[in-house]
Amino acid sequence: SLKSFSVAAGSTTFRAVDGVLFSADGKTLVLYPLGREGAEYRVPDGTQRIAGKAFLGCKTLKTLDLPPSLAAIDANAFSGCVALETVALPDGLTTLDDFAFSGCRALKTVAFPANLTTLGERALGGCAFSTLEIPATLTTVKQAGDLRAEAFSVAPGSTAFRAVDGVLFSADGKTLV
Repeated sequence: SLKSFSVAAGSTTFRAVDGVLFSADGKTLVLYPLGREGAEYRVPDGTQRIAGKAFLGCKTLKTLDLPPSLAAIDANAFSGCVALETVALPDGLTTLDDFAFSGCRALKTVAFPANLTTLGERALGGCAFSTLEIPATLTTVKQAGDLRAEAFSVAPGSTAFRAVDGVLFSADGKTLV
């Protein structure tokens, strides 16, 4: 399994940062080497996007530290990262795309950032949380039936959702989410 990326000097498409593949401008993490050793990874400051499938199937990563500059996590970015236990989503993150953390069955806690507006289809599919707080800014959940938690809570001011006795409903209370 690949342990590290290296990029030829002068490349206008990619660059490697500590063995991880990034776009040439460093704003997009493109691909994490699945054979990389270590259970922790800190995404460098200035990274704005995690590309689709960037960490797909990574079996060893347990802790992920994301920078405040991160605005988007693309589809399948962390799908199948079965050992991932801890991730703190930064406040600048507005979108968790489809299947972003699908199949991360060790992930038991996640704090949604205050600015999150969109939760893609099965973005957290296969995760089982004890509690999950929905931020007031979240207005779009593509497939809510896949959200699993022992109890939900909704931040004050939400116009899209409300929680009643730990159960998630639409704001008008007519639809069980």
